[in-house]
Amino acid sequence: MAFIQQIIEKAISLFLSLFLSLSNKSLVVRPKKQLLSRGFTIVELLVVIVVIGILAAIALVSYSGITNRANIASLQSDLTNASNQLKMFQIDNSAFPNSISNCPPSTGNACVKSSPGNSYAYQVNNSASPQTFCLTAVNGTTAYNIAQGSPQSGSCTITNYFTNPSAEVSATGLGTDTGSPIITRSTAQSRQGSTAFLLTSTIVSTDDAAALNISLQPGMYAFSYYVYSPNARNGYFDWCDSTASVCIIGLGVTAYSANTWTRVSSTITITGIGSHTVAFYMHNGGGPNVSGALVYIDGIMLSEGPSIPNYADGSSPGWAWNGSPNASMSTGPTL
Repeated sequence: MAFIQQIIEKAISLFLSLFLSLSNKSLVVRPKKQLLSRGFTIVELLVVIVVIGILAAIALVSYSGITNRANIASLQSDLTNASNQLKMFQIDNSAFPNSISNCPPSTGNACVKSSPGNSYAYQVNNSASPQTFCLTAVNGTTAYNIAQGSPQSGSCTITNYFTNPSAEVSATGLGTDTGSPIITRSTAQSRQGSTAFLLTSTIVSTDDAAALNISLQPGMYAFSYYVYSPNARNGYFDWCDSTASVCIIGLGVTAYSANTWTRVSSTITITGIGSHTVAFYMHNGGGPNVSGALVYIDGIMLSEGPSIPNYADGSSPGWAWNGSPNASMSTGPTL
């Protein structure tokens, strides 16, 4: 700030000197011979104006750089202090807080305040071993995050574990379940991209379902997908952990209207050790009791953590495919 003040003072001093010189030349009574003496030329005035403009531009750039560095320092300081607060909470409660915006704090939640102009985005997984958290601090367009180490540039990231979330290049990844529907790709309806999975009933059934199998580590996960049908129906899903011989049914029950994309979502917790084979069964009940009924599924997302994030895949802003586009897991910030 001292450097900026010096530049501004020099610019003001130069301007005042010019102004006083012009004033003195116009106000002082001179002998007739001196009336013909040379004053400031237009070129000289333009040079002074240009110099003042350059100095002002330098001051502005320097001020912007100092402001940005101050914002970064504020974000890093907030994250370091918040991380210490979260770790102390975990020691006292054997778990990180579920929320950090409860002020005053309540059972299982904490009150973590940020500096003026900064805001937080918090992710936690107390079902993982070890328990984890990631905290993002944002000021304008600048973001830093902290997990178990020191503050890093950028936002906390999440991963969509499903490798073909919107059927953009194939219909692989989904198998048949109740109603034995034929599963294909369709451009007739889509919620993400230009295509969606299409389930066409092959038997007389009021329930058409698709199955998704995946290998997961113990922890808490959020599962969601969008569903569409020409008929009003009920969307929900079951999941089964064949490794642990556990099945949970009827999650995320959502009634949706005809010809409307609706999101079905819920969280699950996988316990135990090692890799688990998990199956998700996406049901669409209450449909017409006829063969050939149609159901579209799109925007499938399976991510780690206790909250349902907005849908994202490798084609979303700030996200990237971890392998082949539309055929691999994808990672990016919470949108």
